[in-house]
Amino acid sequence: SGSSNGSGSPYVILCDAGSTGTRLYVYSLPSSDDDDASPSSSSSTTSNDVPSRKHNVQIQEGPKIRPGLSSQTPDTVGTYLLPAFEAALGMIPAEHHATTPVYVYATAGMRLLPHDLQLDLYDALAEGLRDHPTVPFVVERDNLGTIDGEDEGYFAALAVNYLGGVIGSDLVTLPRTHGEEEEDHRDRDRDRDRQLSLFGGSGRSGGGNDSEDDDAATLLGALDLGGASVQLVFDSRTMSPTRRRRLRELARDENHRHLQLMQQQQQQQQQQ
Repeated sequence: SGSSNGSGSPYVILCDAGSTGTRLYVYSLPSSDDDDASPSSSSSTTSNDVPSRKHNVQIQEGPKIRPGLSSQTPDTVGTYLLPAFEAALGMIPAEHHATTPVYVYATAGMRLLPHDLQLDLYDALAEGLRDHPTVPFVVERDNLGTIDGEDEGYFAALAVNYLGGVIGSDLVTLPRTHGEEEEDHRDRDRDRDRQLSLFGGSGRSGGGNDSEDDDAATLLGALDLGGASVQLVFDSRTMSPTRRRRLRELARDENHRHLQLMQQQQQQQQQQ
């Protein structure tokens, strides 16, 4: 049936290493042969061939390992994720074990650690997983690392827009039906009328180019409240440059304050 990720396996293992724990997910990416047509929308508002909004990517959720990866040491991290990978053995057919790649992406908890310690932890984790006889998956050191806040927010926005049917499994915006476009315009006008701006003025003043915005797909925003960071992502095309700049300043200041608080809490815990 072939692979959809270039690895020889239709499966991918992703470990989301947050500040309070690490959750393992198994994604399956069916080949085009397996991707048969899905039921069309109940309302036939257009005669054009609109691509299916079927969620082709299948997701299995594994156990969450506590505490977070950042609480480990190079001596303990090698076996830290073994319970999660034992669960993954039953989530992926045995014939695909040896070709399924593993990715470990960590976020704010690891960002608080010194860079050299992060590298030591990832080195030890990769070695521990590769050397353990119960982990048959493909573990490459380059696939383990810490992502920054911008990437974390970007991935969150991709996820909600995919799940919301705004983009397809190829991450390309899906065309809207005529009915969806009309509903979009009504929602946009209603939100502008109700908006109380944090940056001064009404929601209608200082906005973007309405004609440009009307032609664009409506992208969903994402608010990710993590254990050690916050990511806020939205389509800023309707905002003026002044408002966008002010929002970036507010987000930077708030994240800086939040990181300082987390560092203080970590120091207090180490002193106890």
